[in-house]
Amino acid sequence: MNMMQYELGMDMNTDCHDLGLIDALRHQLALHLGLHFSSERIPDLQRGIEKLALAQGYERDEDFLLKLLSSPLDKPRIQQLATHLTIGETYFFREPGLFDLLRHELLPFIMTQRRSERRIRLWSMGCSTGEEAYSLAILLDQILPPTEAWDALVLGMDVNPQALEKAETGVYGAWSFRNPPPGLREYYFDRRQEGDFSIHKHIRERVRFSYFNLADRAAPLLHGAADLILCRNVLMYFTPEAAHDAGRRLAHALKDDGYLLATPAEASLISGYGLDPLQMRGQVVHRKSDHEFDVVHKGMDVPQPLHVVTHRLKRRPGRDIDPDESHRTIVELANQGRVNEALIHCRRLVDSAPSNPEWHYLLATLLLEQGQPAAAVAALEHLLQLDSAFVMAHVMLGRLYRQELDHASSVRHLRAALEQLQQIEPDIVPVGSDGLTALRLKHMVESFLSTAEASS
Repeated sequence: MNMMQYELGMDMNTDCHDLGLIDALRHQLALHLGLHFSSERIPDLQRGIEKLALAQGYERDEDFLLKLLSSPLDKPRIQQLATHLTIGETYFFREPGLFDLLRHELLPFIMTQRRSERRIRLWSMGCSTGEEAYSLAILLDQILPPTEAWDALVLGMDVNPQALEKAETGVYGAWSFRNPPPGLREYYFDRRQEGDFSIHKHIRERVRFSYFNLADRAAPLLHGAADLILCRNVLMYFTPEAAHDAGRRLAHALKDDGYLLATPAEASLISGYGLDPLQMRGQVVHRKSDHEFDVVHKGMDVPQPLHVVTHRLKRRPGRDIDPDESHRTIVELANQGRVNEALIHCRRLVDSAPSNPEWHYLLATLLLEQGQPAAAVAALEHLLQLDSAFVMAHVMLGRLYRQELDHASSVRHLRAALEQLQQIEPDIVPVGSDGLTALRLKHMVESFLSTAEASS
């Protein structure tokens, strides 16, 4: 094997003619999809073509490539290539730091700017199977005041039609929830008999999905249509020319005070075009404006999002355990996927002060995350013996019993939750609700209860 063959990941049986076909394909992919396949990525390209050739009924990759490249690539062929060659790694609320920035700063500021018209448009460019787009919709559901009518919509766009079909269904397996915020599946999804999860209708209705090829200069992007665009881990796979052109088009699609969020590695690819790069909470933010973010905020009444109150364990008598420090440790371990270790620390908390209902609730959420619903139910029922007015315990039990088809118990706990919520001020954030106000939670429980009563 010579050095060229080694670098390209080829073996001695690879026909030199194949290399010419691969080079021709690389040129077409750059031209039509903007994709850059370096020498190091040629093995990835070959694997993708092998799968596509088999799917098209070809025994030899070379025969498929000869047929593919024998005429100009039309849209169906471009879509076939995109399905097998684009990378769709994603999950709900990926990059917690990014969503913290959106929750606490960017979206509240956009709400202030749009308060008179009450209209917001968020784009997820390169949305793949839709987890990012639905995460944005869930964030809007948590932040927008329920007493105000907002025209808020998320648009997810991708060049992979197969991924878009999955996104449209709104059905996801456990792998899409690798690092979810507490209660995400319980509040916004229904578990299906197949074991996967279906997103609630009111979230699905706030999202639209559309095929879009960002490298196709003939594909129109509306000028000034988006308040915020997420385009992360997309341009890094483009040729430099395609990436810069895409950056120009995305800037054109932003409103004059809109935001474009790419990754730090992609920041240099979208510099210019009237976009000011800013560093915020460790994230790179490009703002379409001549002013710095701090200057724009100066003197303005920027509302805080409804979700800013974070549940923290209160310090109660225990045996030489600092609850705040233990809580931080448990959350960090859980966010890293180390749920077993988080459970060990949580059980120590429970043992140190068994009369603290908040610790039992934390234990229940971890047990549920570990796939132990029966143990979670037991922990929640014990919690209610300590504090029968613990709203979130009733809410979670209502959801869990419904999944177990115990509709009578589900209705009983949801009614108890609703009764407690009616006695709480609307702006109060109940313990364990992860920032949801009593009013927002009340609306959700009413929806859950209506469904449960219809099933009983």
